[in-house]
Amino acid sequence: MDHKELASLLVSQEKAESIPAILEQYSRLADRELAEELKNVCYATWNSEPAKARRASIAADQLAEVVDAPEITAIAAWIRGISALTKGELELAVKYISDSRESFRSAGNDFDAAQATVAMLIPLALLGRYEEASGAGISALEVFEKEGDDVAAGKIEMNLSNIASRKGDHRLAESFGRSALGRFTRIGEAQWRTLAENDLANTLVELNRFREAESQYLKALDSALSEGMSVTEAEIEACLGNLATFRGRYDEALKYLERSRRKFEKSEMPHQTAIAELEMAEIYLTLNLLEEALTMLNSAAKTLSDLKLQGEEARARTNLGRLYLLLGLPEKSALELDRAETLYTNEGNSTGRATVLIVEAKAKLKSGAPEESLSLLDRFLDLLNESDSRLNLEQAILRGEALRAIGQLEKSESILLEARKGARETQIANVELQTTNLLGLIRLDRGNPASAEALFREAVQMTEAMRDPIAAEEFRMAYLSDKLAPYDNLLGICLQEGRIEEAFAVNESARSKTLAEAVRRRASGSSNEIDSELERSKQELREKLNWFYSRLIRAEGEDAVKLQDQVLETERDLAEVSRRIEITRALITDPASTDISVESISETLEDGSGLVEFIVRNGAFSAFVVSSEGLTFVPEIATVEEVSSALKGLRFQFGSMRFGANLPLAFEAQIRKRTDSHLQQLRSLLLDPLEDHILDRDLVIVPSGILNYVPFSALKDGDAYEAEKRVIAYCPGASVWTELARKKRGKFENALLVGFEDEHIPNVNDEIESLSGMFSRSWTFTGFEAAYSAYEEHAGKCEVVHLACHGKFRPDNPMFSSLHLADGHATVRDICAVDLNSALVTLSACETGLSSIYPGNEILGLARGFLTAGATDLVMSLWTVSDAATRELMVSFYGGLPRHSCPAKALNEAQRGMIGDGKQPYHWAPFVTIGTLN
Repeated sequence: MDHKELASLLVSQEKAESIPAILEQYSRLADRELAEELKNVCYATWNSEPAKARRASIAADQLAEVVDAPEITAIAAWIRGISALTKGELELAVKYISDSRESFRSAGNDFDAAQATVAMLIPLALLGRYEEASGAGISALEVFEKEGDDVAAGKIEMNLSNIASRKGDHRLAESFGRSALGRFTRIGEAQWRTLAENDLANTLVELNRFREAESQYLKALDSALSEGMSVTEAEIEACLGNLATFRGRYDEALKYLERSRRKFEKSEMPHQTAIAELEMAEIYLTLNLLEEALTMLNSAAKTLSDLKLQGEEARARTNLGRLYLLLGLPEKSALELDRAETLYTNEGNSTGRATVLIVEAKAKLKSGAPEESLSLLDRFLDLLNESDSRLNLEQAILRGEALRAIGQLEKSESILLEARKGARETQIANVELQTTNLLGLIRLDRGNPASAEALFREAVQMTEAMRDPIAAEEFRMAYLSDKLAPYDNLLGICLQEGRIEEAFAVNESARSKTLAEAVRRRASGSSNEIDSELERSKQELREKLNWFYSRLIRAEGEDAVKLQDQVLETERDLAEVSRRIEITRALITDPASTDISVESISETLEDGSGLVEFIVRNGAFSAFVVSSEGLTFVPEIATVEEVSSALKGLRFQFGSMRFGANLPLAFEAQIRKRTDSHLQQLRSLLLDPLEDHILDRDLVIVPSGILNYVPFSALKDGDAYEAEKRVIAYCPGASVWTELARKKRGKFENALLVGFEDEHIPNVNDEIESLSGMFSRSWTFTGFEAAYSAYEEHAGKCEVVHLACHGKFRPDNPMFSSLHLADGHATVRDICAVDLNSALVTLSACETGLSSIYPGNEILGLARGFLTAGATDLVMSLWTVSDAATRELMVSFYGGLPRHSCPAKALNEAQRGMIGDGKQPYHWAPFVTIGTLN
């Protein structure tokens, strides 16, 4: 047994109580050399196996108790400081290492005192005590250069490089970094060379030398992998993720950051885990997942504050300031920015303070105060004068916007052109995109639409290039949500110049784009990277959520409030785990083009039918009408305010029908009269202006915004409802409609019938029984058998899927809209997980057709889930209706389906039957079809 072997034995002990006996057994080896070996173990493992480094500290403390020697006590304190560093206890780390350094100095051992100083620089820098760290580092560097110790000198230079970078002096940081890397390379010190490569790459990123930085990161990553440096590997992957974000490579960024995050979570290093959460929150913010970013930023800010990481906490609070500004909460934004500025000021970080000024300038510009914004940007230049800084490019965009706002177009254009050039040279894709769109607006302002159009088209191409590689559907949709301006600007030019077909194509290129891709089966593929722990966590959260859902149904008072909070928290956790799994999946792209033309739509439309696509511009609805005769555009047919008022009145009348099935005849007649009045008003607003173009054609309605909630079949013209004149189907977009039209329908001969009744829909079993004999073959599940597992097993092999159960639309969290089945709630994500073989899906539950409308007219709700899963047609409801009326309609609907082979036509026949029987629109109009008329 030698000193090295004994150190290894001591560190392997899981229980500290066993160490004294081992030290007693090998007392002849209990000396300074053993302490040095324990320090070597600590250094070898602190950034790869932090738990092992902590056990080395425990062993060293035990050795110091057994052997009363000042040098061993000093080394034990040194190791204790490194252990504290791995736990994020930065102030304790500084204290312990400082104690060690002073002990060495007292003994006249300047060399070991300088060595201890190296370790102390990391926590000092993280705590923002830069001046203290710089002074100590330079003093120690002089000692090491005098002694000819390149390893120690290189370590000091790395720390000095990091400190210079944190203070915004990136050129000095590069000088220190290259010197350190050179030392480690010359002496063949592989692990420290790896760390130096990573640090130098970080500095090159700050200098906007992205290609060079990427090359350096990849070298460092290879070295970290070969040296087994798992924590360093995670750090480098996080850095590569941040670099990919700057360059607009978002899918690459998400994958790197997720890998890093997982490794840090397993490392049990709280400060690294908190920083990883912060970095993931930043890309969520970049991709417009605002609520998700808010949760993560608040969590990270609290942890970083507890750990006394001033710089990182300030970074988190700056991002909270940005986020609250986007959420329209300027007061909260200002509060977070004030806290961030104080933290940055305390640590002497001028770059950080400049970042805060950028966000404050953006807030002023957004509030309509461009002059105040410009004043803040002037203060920014006093703080930060590096011409190649990314922040300078960001302030140039804001300055250009502010100057445009006050009419200084020439100066604005000059600044933005220079910023765009800088963004291209440094590959900062998002800055290039923003400047390109702004330059297009300025060209429009200056009366040059041709030049503006070229710039807007370029901006659209850049947007597509950055969005297309993103695999996860939620991220693709979120990314586009604030990038619609170039599309809208281009649409405006085309409409202004009467280029209607081009305008239609531009509008469709940004409409329900992610859903169209999903319907076309552009979906997430498999991945070898999926973490089994994440999959297990997802399953556990799903079970936990169903448990909360079941209890919430029966809960009252304070219990209900508490359970609601638990539901929301669990939903957030489940959504985040699902996103983390999706991030790792590969993108499968169907080679079929998403391009759409008026000619292709006209050829696909059935004879005697047309497609009406509504858009909203300048607070008013306009419409494209496509038919066999071509394309027409009808501008400004009604204001959004007018339609909203009429729709609100209609829903009020329908709401009054919920209070009883047997209303007095006089009261029912009064409600019908008022209802018809609102339906006539909506007809006059939305369809009367289109009369010359739609004629008596059957229609596919592509709604926009609140028009998704309008029952077009019930709109009334004189004495007749639209259902009596024409068949109407809905679709979220012409591109989605085209994809659905390509699918081959089944013969509607075999069906899955699932019914789960509750107190709100007590006659569901009767409905299922009435339908079961209407198909050649059916699988029927009611009561406790009406479970998601039954749906999961049978839905994919049926041509008809009929679900009669309570549905819940969640406007607060639409992807958790759900169907209540016997074994819990089937959410949108659950529905997406089961492939449907081009089935007709009917949801005879209440409000199952409601969706939240996301920017780009992306629908979020149950309809999205079933379309994504592969349904060709959906029959859903827009409001709650009695299950007796539903049963009557459904029996008639399925009875007519074999004759028409088209769900929209079969539904229309069933609705006309109820109209003929004198039924109120309330009873037959809520059901709509999403699909085609073919």
